[in-house]
Amino acid sequence: MKLKHNYKLVGVVLLIFLLILSTILIKISCFNTEISGFNTETIEDNKYYSYPLYKIINPISSYFICDHYISTEIQLYPVEEIKVGSSAPNNSTTRHPIDTLELWRKASGLYPNIPNSDYWSNEITRKLIKGNNLLKNKNYDDIQNYDIIQCQVNHFEQFVNTILPKINKKIILITSQCGMPQIEKNKMTDELLQNDKIILWISQNPIYKNHQKYMAFPYGIHTRDITEYYNFIKNNIKMKKNINVSNLYASAWGWLESNHIRKKYDILGKDSGPKLDYHKYLEIISDSKFLISTAGDRNDCYRHYEAIGLGTIPISNINTNYYDIFEDSMYITDDENVFKIAKNKKFDKKYWKPNKNIIYLEYWKKKLNDRIQKIKNKNKIKII
Repeated sequence: MKLKHNYKLVGVVLLIFLLILSTILIKISCFNTEISGFNTETIEDNKYYSYPLYKIINPISSYFICDHYISTEIQLYPVEEIKVGSSAPNNSTTRHPIDTLELWRKASGLYPNIPNSDYWSNEITRKLIKGNNLLKNKNYDDIQNYDIIQCQVNHFEQFVNTILPKINKKIILITSQCGMPQIEKNKMTDELLQNDKIILWISQNPIYKNHQKYMAFPYGIHTRDITEYYNFIKNNIKMKKNINVSNLYASAWGWLESNHIRKKYDILGKDSGPKLDYHKYLEIISDSKFLISTAGDRNDCYRHYEAIGLGTIPISNINTNYYDIFEDSMYITDDENVFKIAKNKKFDKKYWKPNKNIIYLEYWKKKLNDRIQKIKNKNKIKII
């Protein structure tokens, strides 16, 4: 009887050990699947592609996938020309390009201890931003069919009126911008969408939906926070969420219109709660099934992606143009309903898991490649 009892005890201990081991393996597998569950064969064998700035989708990701760019927000200054506290050149249309470059440098995680005077090095620039500067070089004859051209929103009219007429190839356009303004739908955008030279238009803050020549592209996570965010999701995988709905601090900037959701409802703006340090902020999101994530100074905002990457469903009032980005990984409703959910701190729908791949650049590169191939196959575009 004693021997039989010992066998049972050993069996129980072994079972517990196997359960613990399987839990650890599941966590590791989940994380690896989220960042490697899609085709990564096209990534060059290059150390810079392993940094969070490249892996995680963010406002400058469009520069990593384009062949040419039309931009003044990424002035690529030689390191020796930068002085501490210097400002942007007078001919720059961006708000603070050097400050932005510094954020990128910090976000890359390459030089966390180097003083701010170092800024964005030429080496990193060559590795991550490989596109041709069309504003500087004006080498329009070098553009090939199906080349991807990134256009900063501030230069959109210049692209349409001055640059596009000089291009004699069929191209893919990406419109994006780190800061405001976001692109707005108007007569010029409608006409551009019908232009035969544009075979596909990809854009942050999408203004069209369900159009065969248009594709929404994510804004992503702030470059300032990418490294900390990436490290957090590697080390803090929640197997169980204990909070139904969280409503965290949200800025109600003075320039927002009076009918903006954060101005209409104080609980979604000035009374949304105390500002948390980033790690605590991520901890609460990670422990939440749902997260209030309203439109900010534009519809797309960092919080949407921070939530999804942590397995949390954002509840938002953004327009349905964004469905192409978030699909079922976001719950979109009207302003009043978002307010009611935040006020009651309760959401009656059963929790579902979002698609975490949305926060990774490789996922969007694959979607883009698939979209281009479908256009080629379907329309059999005649190449000039």
